[in-house]
Amino acid sequence: MFNLNPALVDVKPKRGDLHLENFVKEVFLDSDTVMGIITGAPLGDENDNILPPDLMVRTRETINRVAGSKRMLSHGLAAPNNPGWEDDVTRQAEVLKIDGWKCYTGVPVRPWRFDDEKIAYPFFEKCLKLGVKTISVHKGLPIAGTSPEYCRPWDIRKAAVDWPEITFIVYHSGFKNLTHEIKEGSSGIGADGYLEWTTDIVRDRLAEPRMTNVYCELGSVFGHTAITHPEICAHLLGQLMKAFGPDRIVWGTDCIWWGSPQWQIEAFRRFQIPEALQSAHGYPALTAVDKAKIFGLNAAKIYGVDVAAARKALPEDALSRLKAAYHDHGPVPSNTQYGWINDGAAAGDPPWLKTA
Repeated sequence: MFNLNPALVDVKPKRGDLHLENFVKEVFLDSDTVMGIITGAPLGDENDNILPPDLMVRTRETINRVAGSKRMLSHGLAAPNNPGWEDDVTRQAEVLKIDGWKCYTGVPVRPWRFDDEKIAYPFFEKCLKLGVKTISVHKGLPIAGTSPEYCRPWDIRKAAVDWPEITFIVYHSGFKNLTHEIKEGSSGIGADGYLEWTTDIVRDRLAEPRMTNVYCELGSVFGHTAITHPEICAHLLGQLMKAFGPDRIVWGTDCIWWGSPQWQIEAFRRFQIPEALQSAHGYPALTAVDKAKIFGLNAAKIYGVDVAAARKALPEDALSRLKAAYHDHGPVPSNTQYGWINDGAAAGDPPWLKTA
C-alpha cells in the first residue's frame, strides 16, 4: 500500500508470520534480546490501528505469564487529535495499565504538533494525572500518506521545556529518509537531506540545556544506515552522542518488521564512529559502556525496570529454559524480513541500495 516494493504486492505472507509464536521465536529465541517494549501506530481512527492497544497488552501479559518474569512492556496509543481521546487514554492507563504512550503527529487525517497548546497540552496534563508520563512519538520517516511537515521534530523543544515532568522519546531520531539516493561524497550533515531533521533536534538540544527530558530512539534508522551507508550512520550516532550523550539515546529495531533483531544487535556491537569524523566534527567515540546504556540501561531507567532484579530472574525463567532447549537442538533462524525487501534488481535503484 505504501509502494515501497511493488514486487511484494502479490506475495502472500505465510500463516503465522506475524503471530505471537513467531514473534517470540524471532525476538527472544533467535536474538540476544531479553526484554522489549511492543509499540503500534495510531495512524487514524481507532478502527484503523494495525495493532490496537488491547492486543499489544495481551502480548505483554501472555509473554510475561509464560516466562514467569518481566520480559515485555507495552505502549498504549494516544491520539489527542481524535474526538473522544480523553476517555480512550483513561481506559488504557487505568484498565490496560500501559507502560507509556505512542503518538503519531503526521497522521493522514488531522495532523497535529506537540507544541500545539490546544491539542497536545491537554493530553500532557492528562498524562500527569494518570501517572503515565513517558510519551514516544514517531518523528522522521514520513511514510506515504502522512504529512512530512508534521513528522519533523521541530515541535519537541517547546513541549519538552514546557513539560519537564514528562519524558519524550523521539522515535527514529527524526531521521528524514531511508529510500532516496545518497550522493557520492555525502557529508551526512544536513544539506544532504538525510540528517536534516535529526540535525534540527540536535541543534535544539545544544541550544537548550533544559531539554534533559528528551531521548532519541534508533528504530530502523541505525540498522539500515549501518548496512547501506555507514558514514551516514556514523554522522547520525555522532550528532546524537554530541548533543544528547550516551545517557539519552535508546535502542530500537522495529522488529519483527525487519525479521529477528540479531543482525542489528551484532552490527551495533561492532560499529564505531571513525576517528577522522570524530576529529572533524567533535564527535565522541562509542565505548562499550555507552553501548550498554543505549542497548537497554537507558530504557530500563525510563520505564522503571529494576535491572538487578530482572537479571536475577532471567536465567531460571521459562523463556530462558525454552531458549536453551531450542539451541540444544540446533537453532533454525528464518532470516526473513517481513517488511520492505530490495535485492537491488529493480530498474532505477540507487547503487548503494544494491549492497543492502
